[in-house]
Amino acid sequence: HTLAKQVYNSNKMKDSSKWLPALHLFDVALRLCKITAMEEYEVEAEILFQK
Repeated sequence: HTLAKQVYNSNKMKDSSKWLPALHLFDVALRLCKITAMEEYEVEAEILFQK
């Protein structure tokens, strides 16, 4: 979020390539969230199966 703000505040020339590092970080964060959500469902299913 901070990196995106820095790019936005310093992006006077509308150079879209400056957004790539921030975009990459957001993409990684989204992937981690999806993986975590899937793992939680697997753990929940495992617990229910054992009951």
